[in-house]
Amino acid sequence: MITYKKSGVDVAKAEKIVGKIKRSFPLIGGYAGEFRIGGKILAATCDGVGTKLKLIIEFGAHEVAGEDLVAMSVNDLIAQGSRPLFFLDYFACGRLNERIFDRVLAGIKVGLKKSACRLIGGEIAEMPGIYGKNDYDLAGFACGVRQRRSKMKIKKGDYIVGMKSNGVHSNGFSLVRKIFTKKELKKRKNLLLRPTKIYSEFLKKPRLHNLVKSAAHVTGGGLSRALSRLLPSQFQAEIFPFEIPEVFRIIASKNIDRQEMLGVFNMGWGMILAVDAKNLSRVCDLTKGKVIGEVVKKI
Repeated sequence: MITYKKSGVDVAKAEKIVGKIKRSFPLIGGYAGEFRIGGKILAATCDGVGTKLKLIIEFGAHEVAGEDLVAMSVNDLIAQGSRPLFFLDYFACGRLNERIFDRVLAGIKVGLKKSACRLIGGEIAEMPGIYGKNDYDLAGFACGVRQRRSKMKIKKGDYIVGMKSNGVHSNGFSLVRKIFTKKELKKRKNLLLRPTKIYSEFLKKPRLHNLVKSAAHVTGGGLSRALSRLLPSQFQAEIFPFEIPEVFRIIASKNIDRQEMLGVFNMGWGMILAVDAKNLSRVCDLTKGKVIGEVVKKI
């Protein structure tokens, strides 16, 4: 069986290293680090697009790279209860191609508009010898301000609401690239290279923050890791049956078992929320989300 680890990505090892860093630097946050200035709490985070860039470059979908770059950072801010304020980008390449850069920037503009965030700076670095002539890499940095969020504790009987993803988003592509041939990747490029959804519902409807106990952005480690980050250690999720989107059924057909799929991909849910039963219908209405599970105590 092919696994994410065999494709070159060791999520468990990365988590171990992050844990070691947090022990040395206790101010490091979860999805974003927080810093109090006066009466405000600022949150900051950084992220990239991962090896999805290999396919983006190969198939010329450069706008997707820019939009994903914004999405990966601002979704982390949103999950931690913050409203994005501003964004910076880093673009590194072997040789600067102005046409490609303009298309990446156009995608960044789309992401900024969706997240009501402003670009205030960045860096372009030409590094021949580090990157190939036609290669580039991206990093994004976002800062936001903490919004109010319910202080109710998660308890047994709370529900888990899933907010739909727009496909694979920007995680798991090392495995995707390993299991599909170039011909298959080309055939399915439009399905695989959909841009990462930005969960702007929280920005347009800020009252959502007070109806949600906890939120998790489903990224590295897939739905399994997101559930573990959503809930305190004494709880776990009982997941209800749900329809798996086509793109994940296609991936799973390549001899990828269910546990591996859950540990790598979002499986159709890009953001998950822990919600009290009394607020469930309101949250589902405001997010167009679906109840996908219930909070239970660990055995």
